[in-house]
Amino acid sequence: MMNIAAIIKYIILLILIIFIICIGFYFSRKYLLFFKWNQGHEKRILLLYFVGLSLCFLHAVIPFYAFPFGFLAVFLVVFSNSFFGFLMYVSYLCLCNFFFAWSMEEFVVLLLAGALGSILFSSLNKEFRYTGALYSYLITDFALYFIVYLSDANNCMAGDFILYSAIRIFVSFFLLIILMKILNDYFICKNDIFYSSISDPDHELLISLKYINEDAYYHAVHTAYLSDKAARMIKANSSLAKALGYYHRIGLLQGEDSIQNTLTVAATYHFPEELQNAMQEFGIKNTKYVSKEAAIVQICDALVSSITYLFQKNLNSNLNFEKIIDVIISKKLDCDDLANCDLTLSELSRIKKGLVEEKLYYDFLR
Repeated sequence: MMNIAAIIKYIILLILIIFIICIGFYFSRKYLLFFKWNQGHEKRILLLYFVGLSLCFLHAVIPFYAFPFGFLAVFLVVFSNSFFGFLMYVSYLCLCNFFFAWSMEEFVVLLLAGALGSILFSSLNKEFRYTGALYSYLITDFALYFIVYLSDANNCMAGDFILYSAIRIFVSFFLLIILMKILNDYFICKNDIFYSSISDPDHELLISLKYINEDAYYHAVHTAYLSDKAARMIKANSSLAKALGYYHRIGLLQGEDSIQNTLTVAATYHFPEELQNAMQEFGIKNTKYVSKEAAIVQICDALVSSITYLFQKNLNSNLNFEKIIDVIISKKLDCDDLANCDLTLSELSRIKKGLVEEKLYYDFLR
């Protein structure tokens, strides 16, 4: 009877965990909560979940104080998001607690260690400086485990606690350094070198565009400059915005300035997937999602077109650039071009401020 009861309890726990994970996954996907490098990679997230789950059961052969369990929370967070990553981590705790029968103190400490990792590593981008988060995590992790030791819940000798803690801290430090290195080189900044090479007015594609349509070439140069400036104002991906500013009309190389031709050129020259996605978001109306970078280029493209047109009408006119920018942003909002974009009003205000500051630059459009 006890075995049957245990099995029933395990099945109920498993069903509950699957239900919670599915709910968390649904809302993360629906509201685009995943980090950019995870969007569209649901299978990878699922695979890494089971990789982490298999690592959990190493706890069976590793002492409690030596096993860096909290690292799994950071691992899950960076390959999903802080909300869903922590949910998956809690599912690990519930399953492992069923098999290892931790004390209440041990369970709470592992829960807090995971919550701490989820919070400290929840703002991952190119500006993220993880050194402070890393040391804060390790210090707090030691303090939490020390509290468990003081409660004598694990009946561990002082020498063993010091040895196991040193092993756990060192392994956590080593794993986190490797994880941050992989994350930075292969996910966050993987396209920066490519963007740097193509974001040059003298790039062969742009020179070809200049030969075919000089006006479109200079329009692209000005749009790229302003997009880079605006993206920096809100700490968006300025490299992506600048590249999109340069190449949003590169379809002219195929004849007509169409999104199909633009994507053909992008595919031919192996542009990164995120740049091709941004091109679609820029060129196709009513897409399910419009990135901040694509929205910025939409605004800057319209701004360059408007100012160029007004100067063509009257070369010596004294334009009110602030009013022009206001009108462009208002029209974008009114026609729902930004309806599926997560730009906030605060960010739009900062974009406007950055563009207004470029008054001297607009003389190049005369």
